[in-house]
Amino acid sequence: MLVLLSGVVGRPGGYVAGSVVQVAVLAGGVAVTAMFAIGGLFVVLWVVALRLGGRIDRERAAWDAAHPGQVSA
Repeated sequence: MLVLLSGVVGRPGGYVAGSVVQVAVLAGGVAVTAMFAIGGLFVVLWVVALRLGGRIDRERAAWDAAHPGQVSA
């Protein structure tokens, strides 16, 4: 489910849906202890992706502002 949700992050509600599923995976650790480790790994990946994605968007916007009319690679 988390891998599938990574494709809808750009749509409205994508970040919220991903975060809700993260909580659900961690809650699964109550039933299956290994889910705490798996859920923790996915939470770390989720937070890193959100932070890096925002940074990349800011850097791209700054580049676009500094180079009007050019296409960024």
